[in-house]
Amino acid sequence: MDSFTKEIKEFAIKAGADDVGIAGKECFQRIPTVRPDQLLPQAESVIVICCRRMNARVGQYQPSWNAVEHRTAAINIIMQVLLQTSGFIEDKGYESFPIGLHGVFHGAGDAAHNAIKHLDITQEGEILGRENFEKTYWENYKCLSHMHLAEEAGLGEIGWCRGLITPRFGPRISLASIVTDAFLEPDKKLEEPVCKKEECGKCVEYCRSGALTPDYGYNATKCMMQMGEIPPAEVINRKDEKELRRYFIAQTASVGGVRIPTLDTATSRTVGSGGCGMCIVACPTGQRRQVKPLATQGKLSIGTNLM
Repeated sequence: MDSFTKEIKEFAIKAGADDVGIAGKECFQRIPTVRPDQLLPQAESVIVICCRRMNARVGQYQPSWNAVEHRTAAINIIMQVLLQTSGFIEDKGYESFPIGLHGVFHGAGDAAHNAIKHLDITQEGEILGRENFEKTYWENYKCLSHMHLAEEAGLGEIGWCRGLITPRFGPRISLASIVTDAFLEPDKKLEEPVCKKEECGKCVEYCRSGALTPDYGYNATKCMMQMGEIPPAEVINRKDEKELRRYFIAQTASVGGVRIPTLDTATSRTVGSGGCGMCIVACPTGQRRQVKPLATQGKLSIGTNLM
């Protein structure tokens, strides 16, 4: 490892990071949605910062104020590391573009609003138009994918739950990135698998919405409904533009990652209580003992108490 790369990693760890990886320029074309060189044309490297996020036992009681406090504190920690490390790089004479936890440049709420016209839900719960919905959604949702960069930087592997699984903390991590024109020594991708798909399958077992399936399938629309990121079936089917606009405005208003309930009866049932994270809680990687989630499989919980 060259001395400057080592110096940056040591600085970030001292500032509060639990792990740091470097992704090199050769991987930029493999990063979905927004690429690092689209943000900084002269980019040579991306520094990916990893901090432990939430204790699995805290996570099983989501949503709760205790979980909100943990999540808010975790965001504060990684943002502090991100900004301090970015300043350190600039003090050394290099450009830096720090990208925070969510990495969003065009919001998920706007993307879902633009795509919702493709969706219909039958009385039996079958989702129609899913492919066009998800295609339109991802065309409009612009973000830097920290987890893809983290995988390239050797911090973990994108697992069955479609999140980054790290050897030390499993999926219970926060990620942020710094795009820079400094040429840093890139880390190698992990060679050994971290997500033991065939041997484990706990994320599938405890997936409340059935978004994860045993054949390694993933229904992003079901997951988004579970998380309260798109409206309930009756709102989707009405295609009332004013009602949808109210929903997505309320959906984007949040404190510490928990949506603020609205008095509007068309939206309060989901906006105030959407959430899940059972795949993150259930993953046994990186924890001493497996924590059994309090939720049960196939229990779509929008508008219900998740405990």
